[in-house]
Amino acid sequence: MQPHVTVTVCVRDGEHWIDDCLKSLINQDYENLDIIAVDDGSTDSSLEKLKKFENNDDESGKSVMILSQSARGLSAARQLAVDNAKGEWVAITDIDVRPEIDWITKLVERVLHNNDENIGAVTGRTIFETTPNVVSKLRSVEIQQKYKNRPLKTNLANGPCSMFLKEAVTEVDGFDPSWYHAEDMELSLKLINSGYTIIYNPEAVVKHVPEEGLKLFLAKRRRDSRAHTRIMRNWPKSRRNNTSFDFLGVSGAVLMIIPTFVLYLIGLGLTLHFDPQFSDRSSLLFFAPGVLLNFSYVHFTSFRKLVRTLTNDAGTRKYPMIKLILFNWSLSLWIGLFLGLTDAIRGKNGHRRFFSK
Repeated sequence: MQPHVTVTVCVRDGEHWIDDCLKSLINQDYENLDIIAVDDGSTDSSLEKLKKFENNDDESGKSVMILSQSARGLSAARQLAVDNAKGEWVAITDIDVRPEIDWITKLVERVLHNNDENIGAVTGRTIFETTPNVVSKLRSVEIQQKYKNRPLKTNLANGPCSMFLKEAVTEVDGFDPSWYHAEDMELSLKLINSGYTIIYNPEAVVKHVPEEGLKLFLAKRRRDSRAHTRIMRNWPKSRRNNTSFDFLGVSGAVLMIIPTFVLYLIGLGLTLHFDPQFSDRSSLLFFAPGVLLNFSYVHFTSFRKLVRTLTNDAGTRKYPMIKLILFNWSLSLWIGLFLGLTDAIRGKNGHRRFFSK
């Protein structure tokens, strides 16, 4: 018998995404399925659009429940959906995602054909769609790189494409409304720490709308970095049972761009201060470290390789634009780290205070 699955999705001010997302959920080929959509304090017409789908189960046979709350955040909205879910399994996705018609079927198949009896979650694969916009291509390639070498037993049930055993989620106290973003990774770590396994099925595919616009892209990377600061602080190595973090990858190399560039400027500044005309070879003692770090490490190895990989995979020759995006991306990550540190000092967004008793 097919296990009962409740698919959940949350929205705040995303009226233009609702129709495509809800229709893709209603059209899932998995039969034993119901849907819960949560409006998280939208100020646009999102709630009204959602209500048009409520109890619309005449043709599909799938019931749709609409819930609403004040603007408490995604983590609280996900937990509200879990609390009201009737399914043995609870799937989560995002409003700007369009799951393939067999998404739930593939997730369930991965569970049923696995010998591991302690599965807490199964996760699929997200494909970011692209437009001619360079940013959308860059984001698509970055996500593709992350999924490329993901093992069948993984450490993250991604928010747009995962399904959780409701009993396991309840056991680990579910989604915490105080979390600032990255609620999927926080829950995944809790499940693994409690002895559950997360498995991956690359055939369970969802498609994400293109992520366009440099401003939006950088804002999301800043938000990610801010949330990951909390995760790194709340989940030191001693608590993770040798589980590695999933958010490094390309971002780890990008993060190093700013400090390396700063070291280069320091080396250049010292040289110009002591020997503006470069008349004394000894001045190279000040200049050489910056030159070597900036050009050898960044341009000729990591940075150049990263740019080449991203531009080739994205099918674009806009090298200067990619370099500019990567530089600003690195800056956004550092700003996010700073904001995460201030969250920790203030005890906000899921942090305990640094100096609390």
